[in-house]
Amino acid sequence: MRKGGRCFEVRLGGVTHSVTVDRSASVRELRAAAALATGEPASELTLLCRGQRLVDDTAVADALPDGRERLLAIAQPPPMRRRLTLRDLCGGCVHGVEPEDGCTVSEMCRVAEQSLGVEPNANGALFSRHVGQLLRPELLLSDYALPNESEVFLISRSAVEAEANGDRAADPIAAAASVGGPDPPRRAVDAPMPSRPSVAPPRGGVAGWIRTAAARTCVLLRLRRPQ
Repeated sequence: MRKGGRCFEVRLGGVTHSVTVDRSASVRELRAAAALATGEPASELTLLCRGQRLVDDTAVADALPDGRERLLAIAQPPPMRRRLTLRDLCGGCVHGVEPEDGCTVSEMCRVAEQSLGVEPNANGALFSRHVGQLLRPELLLSDYALPNESEVFLISRSAVEAEANGDRAADPIAAAASVGGPDPPRRAVDAPMPSRPSVAPPRGGVAGWIRTAAARTCVLLRLRRPQ
């Protein structure tokens, strides 16, 4: 044991490891020592004491008073980075593009232009087969929860506006949706309107309905009449 140090028992996966650090060490240094003892990467290791997660910037002396030397370690791999396949309508395709954390749709549009070698265009937009519509530029890409290896198309927003004005030949969304792969979800504008549930006609036609309503009204008036 180091002179003036503290020894901890770190349990990971049913195996207990002995870890010694200086009393002035931080939790980050304790986690690094635990990583050396367990053989796990420090970035994937989380230390717990009595159900509480230890914060890296906290001093060991503050986070773990004397008598709390038994720790539980959890090894968690970092979250998988999502990769996208970028396409344009001229046959360009780039696989394995990893968006940065916090990347907006607008920023991803610029990345798509650079990756596909397309001249920057203020009217550029992204279309996702998974979502079935244009992605809003002000939202985060993570807001759409696109699956890994999802296809995203770089198209022209002006062409979309032309299609909205009746030029079906300029429909870039239809062109993107026709590219090989599973059929994309139906767009909301193309979805059929839900039909109203059918109501059985009243017995006796309209006259029967009027007689029934009048009878119910008379009953209510009698109930409300003061005694």
